[in-house]
Amino acid sequence: MKKISYSLNIGLVGPKESGKEIFIDYLKRNALEASFISDVIKNVNYHEILTIFDHIPMKSRIFMAKDLDKLIYNYDKIKNLDILILALDIFEPSLLCSYEKDKLEELNEYFMFKGMTLLVGIDTESIFNKTNSRLKIEQDVLVQKAQELNVLYCFELQNRTSDLKELFDKIFGDFLFKFKMTSPDLYESARQYGQTLIK
Repeated sequence: MKKISYSLNIGLVGPKESGKEIFIDYLKRNALEASFISDVIKNVNYHEILTIFDHIPMKSRIFMAKDLDKLIYNYDKIKNLDILILALDIFEPSLLCSYEKDKLEELNEYFMFKGMTLLVGIDTESIFNKTNSRLKIEQDVLVQKAQELNVLYCFELQNRTSDLKELFDKIFGDFLFKFKMTSPDLYESARQYGQTLIK
């Protein structure tokens, strides 16, 4: 049997205090395999995580960066980015300014990035049981920023499990739909391989 899996390259951008590590943690909890790769030759580090979604093996490579400049600087080492997640702590309103439309346009134009972009506000109070005395970014402000950046999806995460499941169901579901429509034979082979991995 052919060991066919669907591969996605994910760029995960956000400062250390944004809470972005919850994306890695969620995928690892649901993983068949997970590893941290340090490619000395390309001078790039990433997490590689194999999960099963709708019976299809999904191999995700996740490249983390503290800001868009860092991602753009390393883009030639990553290549073929499929998904860009812009993460921010909703109790840090100043982080809204760190995501600029011209930086996204630079990524889109210079590197011909045509992937899916998401703006994700993370409720660190609910997820990490923190008490925050700071101002909170309201949902309508987050949505307005997503519209300004012209991103495809905007999420607010308040629950570590259910909200992340909804987010990844949406992301993976979109890509698998395209996979099924463009390569039905490969899709079926991947599905059969996924069923053997589940057993």
